Amino acid sequence: MEIAGLRNRAFWIFHGIWALLWIGATIYLLSIPKSGDMPASLLIVFTIPAGLLGHGFILLIAFLKRVGDKLVLRRSGQPAVDWPWLMLVIALVLLVTTLKMGYQFNWVNGIHYIHSPVFPKLMLLMLVKLASLLGLLLRQPWSRWLIIGFFSYWFLEALYMAYQYWNHYPGFRPAIYTRPFGYALLSVILVVALVRSRSVPAFYGKAGA
Repeated sequence: MEIAGLRNRAFWIFHGIWALLWIGATIYLLSIPKSGDMPASLLIVFTIPAGLLGHGFILLIAFLKRVGDKLVLRRSGQPAVDWPWLMLVIALVLLVTTLKMGYQFNWVNGIHYIHSPVFPKLMLLMLVKLASLLGLLLRQPWSRWLIIGFFSYWFLEALYMAYQYWNHYPGFRPAIYTRPFGYALLSVILVVALVRSRSVPAFYGKAGA
C-alpha cells in the first residue's frame, strides 16, 4: 500500500489498532484466575465502555476533520488538500500530550492537582492544547499561531528543566538531559516548519499565510 493510501485510510487504521487493543485487554481480563469478582464483571465495568469510548473518540476526530475540510472549501472555494505529514505529526503530538495531561486529572489524582499552586497553570496549558487541537482539526488559520506559541512555550520549559537539572546535578550528565533536549529540539523543528513550510498555508485554504 502506498504512503498516500495509508494517510487516506488513517482513521480505519486507528479503528483497527484500537479494536486489537480492545480484544487484547478482553482476553487478558478473561484469563485472570477467578478470585473475588468475576472477570466478566471487570469486562462489563471497564473493557466494554473503554472500547466503545475509544471508537467514539476516533469517530469524533474524523467528524471534526470532515467539518474542517468543508470550512476550507467555503473559505477558499477550493477542495481541501490532503493533510501534509507535518500537520499529521503536530496533531499526533497535541493529541498524545493532551490525553496524557487529561489522564493526570483523573478522579484519583484530580484532588491533588486542584489543591496544587500550579493548578491554574496546568489548566491554562490544557485549554491551550485543546484549542490548538480543535483549531487544527477544523483547519482554522488562528490555530497555526496558537500552536507556534505552545511549542515556543514547550521549548522554554525544556530549557528551564535543563537548567534545574544543572543546579541539582552538578557536572554534565548526558543521560538526564535527553528528555529536555529532545523536547527542545522537537519544538524548534516544528516551529520552524510551521513558519516556513509551503504546505501549511495550503492546508488552511491559503488563508493562514
